[in-house]
Amino acid sequence: TYVNGSFYGQVYVSPYSSVQVSSTKYAYEGQTVYVYANITSGGSPVKYGMYSAVVYPTVLSSEYSLLSIEIEVPLWYNPAIGEWVGNFTTPSVVSEGSLQGLFLGLYDGAPFNILVTGVSAMSNPTTTSLSAAHVFYVMPYLLTEGKTITDPLTYYSAFVNDTIEVNGTYSNDVFVNDTFIDSNIRFIDSNVTSTIFKNSDISLYQVNAYNLTFYNSTVYLFSSSAKDIKLINSVIVPSQSLLQDVYPTLPSISIIAPSGNLTGTINVKVSVIGQEVQKTTVYLNGMPIFSFTNGTQVISINTAKYPDGTYNLTVFSLQSDGLHSSNVTYLNFENSISSLSSNLSNVSSNVSSLSSKESSISREVSNVNATANSDVSSLKGNLTSINNKVDSVKSYAIDLAIVAIVLAIVGIALAILAIRRR
Repeated sequence: TYVNGSFYGQVYVSPYSSVQVSSTKYAYEGQTVYVYANITSGGSPVKYGMYSAVVYPTVLSSEYSLLSIEIEVPLWYNPAIGEWVGNFTTPSVVSEGSLQGLFLGLYDGAPFNILVTGVSAMSNPTTTSLSAAHVFYVMPYLLTEGKTITDPLTYYSAFVNDTIEVNGTYSNDVFVNDTFIDSNIRFIDSNVTSTIFKNSDISLYQVNAYNLTFYNSTVYLFSSSAKDIKLINSVIVPSQSLLQDVYPTLPSISIIAPSGNLTGTINVKVSVIGQEVQKTTVYLNGMPIFSFTNGTQVISINTAKYPDGTYNLTVFSLQSDGLHSSNVTYLNFENSISSLSSNLSNVSSNVSSLSSKESSISREVSNVNATANSDVSSLKGNLTSINNKVDSVKSYAIDLAIVAIVLAIVGIALAILAIRRR
């Protein structure tokens, strides 16, 4: 059939529709990923048209024209949220998922692009510039989601919302929102997040753990990092590991002790505040000297029973979950110095007493000397007086002698005269 007539071409010019794509930033192998596209034209939402999302590895951007024919994810309008929605399954080591034609395992851990293109019912197209693509990453972990697992997958798996009851080892795996029951597990080089353990024994080796809850379980940490841990009737044993935000909170310990050179009996005040504290022990240089649970205790220490020196006083509080906290202070015992100081004080006191006695003796000697000098002076005066008296007596005696001699002579003369008269 032929149509006769005149024909001419037309060029229709219209503005682009604006597209805002939101999706996950990271996905696992075999995961269902949802794409949300908010498409507007002139500020009003586009509700009618034909749109699709092209999903491709970033390294194949130069092959976009070919891939856009082979790999398209249809979108449909969801009036409840006012956006265009679609989903696809990422490729994995066991399936190509929605991306048929890509070699399995070739793009593990590689970035992928999502570019939404199409035209509205009013013929408003979207941009086809590759710079408008949303980028996400497919992590090299095979996803297992919402399953009950009794046999472990030993490496590079991602478990999400699973119930797991196993005895075995998980290596290089990811766990999110899982529940382990009656299990005996070792995790090696893995990430465990928002997971619950019940009646289980768990060992973590070089594991990053966050938001874990343990019921009636025992967990061992080796060179691991764990944050936001809740223990209910459970025990945790860390070794060279970092623990943060553990419930019950570790006991708080404060020590009030005297300072300086300590002698005699001293009192140390220890306060322990915490939940489920099983035992608190006070050590002096590693030797236990006192124990209690929690609360405040005053501990008396007789420093004279120990050699002089510096001692560390350590308070160690153990919780029922196996975790503990400690605090330490240092005490300096100096009884010998105190005794020496006392002896020196006594010696000084004795020296002062001797000095006082010496001064007293000196004063007494001075008094004696003064008295002696006075007595000597008096004696000298008496002797002088006596000498004077003696001299006087001598003079008187001489006079008497002379008188006697004169009288004798007179007597002799008289005798001679008498003889002559006869």
